Parts: sequence; structure tokens; C-alpha cells
Amino acid sequence: MMGGKNNIYHFQQEDLEKALEFTYKWHLDTTKQSSGRTNQGRRGFGGEIDAWVPGKLLEIGCCKIIQKFTNKKIELLPDFNIYPNKIVGDKSDPDILGVIENSQEKRDPSLCIEIKRLEENDEWLGPRGDQLESFKKSRWKDLNIYMVHASFGFDDDKSEKEHDITGSLLQRLFSDGKTWFGKFSNFDDLCCKIEFAYSFSNIKKFGRMYKKGEIIPKGSFPSANHVYNKDKTTRKNHKLVRRKVKNSKLSMKIKGEKKPGEGEIYGDWELDGLFEIFVNKSDNKLIYCIEETEMFNKYFGRHVFDKGGTYRFYLENKLGNAFAKKKSSVDNPLLDQSAEQDMQKLNRKGIDDWWFLRRRLNELIQNGDIAGTETALKEIAENI
Repeated sequence: MMGGKNNIYHFQQEDLEKALEFTYKWHLDTTKQSSGRTNQGRRGFGGEIDAWVPGKLLEIGCCKIIQKFTNKKIELLPDFNIYPNKIVGDKSDPDILGVIENSQEKRDPSLCIEIKRLEENDEWLGPRGDQLESFKKSRWKDLNIYMVHASFGFDDDKSEKEHDITGSLLQRLFSDGKTWFGKFSNFDDLCCKIEFAYSFSNIKKFGRMYKKGEIIPKGSFPSANHVYNKDKTTRKNHKLVRRKVKNSKLSMKIKGEKKPGEGEIYGDWELDGLFEIFVNKSDNKLIYCIEETEMFNKYFGRHVFDKGGTYRFYLENKLGNAFAKKKSSVDNPLLDQSAEQDMQKLNRKGIDDWWFLRRRLNELIQNGDIAGTETALKEIAENI
């Protein structure tokens, strides 16, 4: 997590108290049901601490970081309101609800900020499609809406299980060292870091809408078993379909796709180098590089393949086999399933998302097509 210091914040006792106060009030609100997201039994106050405190701390931390990127005297106020159930689904408020500037009265922000936690293994970044539409129905325009992705965790060398926020609270409460809770991370080591910040206009220009019913593609193309044996003969169950191609544009299909063309939904790949294309017994394409070969796609970015290497030249679904057969409604009734759950049965996306591939976003920043994170944070801090 560590790196530059301006976009990092270490949490304080007052932050913890504020997040716990919100959770306490939410728990005691008689209109709120104490159940988990899957409605599998009652969730107690401890479960609500797990559910609410990390997100509220993250919002506090991002506000504190953004404040550091301006010489103005501002205080940014995250959303700590508890909303009636009937308006929660329609709410399109930003995650930063207020600004106090030069100790004056609180005012509304001039920018809409959406804060999202960034996990280490997140490949695709961006807002849900319905978020973008709900913001646009309110007073916000694409240029005035920013997405902020922040990582969140303990800056110590303890294990993943010891990195537990509720455990750190108990460790602080029982700080005499005589209990088991001393094994957990110290709350003072909890911090967040803003890794990416960009406007919605950026993602509309350089990203893509990945629609409900599509796959979630993997963004990497790892090496595969060599297509040539040591004696230079072609490996069993592999067929050479294009010999010694020098630079080209080729379409890439989804693994397991049988209908021609349906998998070719992300545009052509530009290949620069000398290579050959094979298909294996599953009818998936492989690329063998006679010389170092680069391939580029505007959504998946640039990939460099080594001379003499064999690599996958097909898309894989992170959700599994994209064409898993759905059983009939007689064998497997789905009458009580939501549309999202129904799509998951088919290993397909259940909602629309506007996404960047994370590695592609890094490329766009490095190339200067999108402002770097610190530049974007300065824009937010100066204009919010």
C-alpha cells in the first residue's frame, strides 16, 4: 500500500468514533432490518460493525486525503445520513455531501464524488451503469462526476486474518496485553490510499459499457503449452491456421464460443511482429511468436509476447464457462430469482457497468491520455 505520502491517510481515534456512532445509530433505528445481504438470518451489532465501519472509514479517509491537495482551508463531509428505506434505492447523492470552506457554513459540493474500495485483485474499475444514469438525472454532468478508488488496510507485517478491523477494536479496548486480542493489528496502523481518480467523462471516452448478459473477461493472456515439439513438429491436437503473419489486425473470440462472430465484441487487435496462429482441440486460438510481438486493443491495452513463446489468443470469462447450460424451469424453477441471480446461473453479468481494465487505466495515465491520480485530486480539491 505504501508509496507517495500525499494520497495516504492513517486513521485517527476520532474517525473510528464517528464510524462507530453511525453504525450504532443505524443498529438502533427501528426501521432497519438486522439481516445480512442474502437475508440468511439475523445480523447483530457485531455484523453491522463489519458491514458499515470499513466503508465509512474509507469515506472519511478519502475526504482527508483530498483536503491535502489544495491550499484552501476546506473540510469535506462524507455522507453520514441514515435514509428512510423507501428512498434508499432511488438515492443518487454523492459520497461527499458537504463542504466547509474558510470556517463558513456548510455548502453543497460543486462536484459529485463516488468513492469505491479497491481490492488487490480487482481487474475492472468503474461505476455501475445505473449510478451513471441516476447521477445524470440529477444536477450532475459527466465532467463534474469523479470516481475515486481507494485501497484500505493495515500497514504492518501481520497475517490476513490478523488484519481485522473488529479485532483491532477489541485489541484497543483490551489493551493490557493479557487477552487473545493482542494478536490483531493495531488500529493506528490502519490506513487508506487513493490509487485512482478520474472523471466520468474519462470513462465514457476511454472505457466501455459492459452490459448485463455479457461475460466479465479476464484481462490477461498468459503463456500456453508450446505448439511445436522439440523436433519442430506440430504438437498433437494443434493445427496451424495462419503461417508467418507479419503485422495484422485480428479478432479475438470468447473461449467456448461456437457461433462465429458473437464473441468478437471488443474490436480488433493490432499485432506488430512475426507470428503464427494455431487452434487447439477445443477450437481456441493460440499465438506462436517467431519474433517478439506486441498486440494492442483499446480496451485491453498493450501486451508484449516473447520470441519463441506460445500464448492464449482468446478471451476467458472470470465467471466461468460463459455458455453453461441453464436447466429447464421444470428441473430448476427460477420463478423467485432476480434478473441478476438468473444471469449468474448462466455465468453472465447481472447488471450494466462502465469499466476500465485496471492495467489499461494505468497505460492511459502513463501515456498522458488521462490525468494522473494526484493531478485529478488537485482538480477535485480546487473545484469541489
